[in-house]
Amino acid sequence: MFNNAHGNITVSTFFDTRRAVSGSDKFPVKIRVRYKRDRRDYVTGKRLTVEEWDKLPDTKSVRCIDMRRDIQTTFKIIDDAVEKLYRDDMFTFDMLNVHLGKGNTDTLNTAFNAKIEALKSDGANLH
Repeated sequence: MFNNAHGNITVSTFFDTRRAVSGSDKFPVKIRVRYKRDRRDYVTGKRLTVEEWDKLPDTKSVRCIDMRRDIQTTFKIIDDAVEKLYRDDMFTFDMLNVHLGKGNTDTLNTAFNAKIEALKSDGANLH
């Protein structure tokens, strides 16, 4: 439904049909971020049936339009955070989580250490 790319980082909506929400025929809608063969899924809080998901892009139903708008809002928040971190050459999943308020990397020193580790894993010489 919603997709975007920033260099080698992709952000997309993902309808997770692996497991239905307990006691229902609904599945969660997530935002998936892919970077260097790794991926993280971020919940939107929205759950849909397969039929609702299939109709969502073209629906005229007010309820479904509101649902689509809520998913788009969550997508935009995550996509904007990814874009900013990519632009600043600071993207890691830890930094994304901090930016989204979900991480424990809340100090500047820890953020720098996360960037150093990312550079080391990329083979950068830091001496």
